[in-house]
Amino acid sequence: MPDVRLELTGWEELAKKAGPELFREPMRAMLRKAGSWALNTTRSKTPKDLYTLATSFTLQVDRSPMPGWAAVYSNAGHARPIEYGTGLLSDAPDSKKRRYFPPGPALQGWAERHGFEDGWDVARAIYRRGGTRKHSMLRDAFAELGGRMNKYMAEMAREVQKLWGR
Repeated sequence: MPDVRLELTGWEELAKKAGPELFREPMRAMLRKAGSWALNTTRSKTPKDLYTLATSFTLQVDRSPMPGWAAVYSNAGHARPIEYGTGLLSDAPDSKKRRYFPPGPALQGWAERHGFEDGWDVARAIYRRGGTRKHSMLRDAFAELGGRMNKYMAEMAREVQKLWGR
């Protein structure tokens, strides 16, 4: 599944003038705080069958001397089809928009937990519908984060101002 990244640009020039040590930790803290909010929001929006997908999402913050990004991602194989949907119902950029027939054995556990006898029954129902609907948990979380970034940036600016005054 592709990650969703928050990337900040233009800080390099300012950091050169004021010294990167002034921005390093406030920037890292801001990226960690924004990324943590996005991670928690993504997890809260994720469908909760066994919680395995929600707990598979991870936050990574740039470890370079002047951090410029944070990423939330999942390596779970079923993250992408749940995020974008499948088949005719998919909004993935590379979707073929064809009916989707998933493998029945892969759905067996889900089928049993939800009152179906067989994973193939679920697979056939998905095929008849054309696919599975999207959940957009990761993309929605980052869209909501956009409205919070001014707050996080202002907090970072106050921290830089404190450090500058020392």
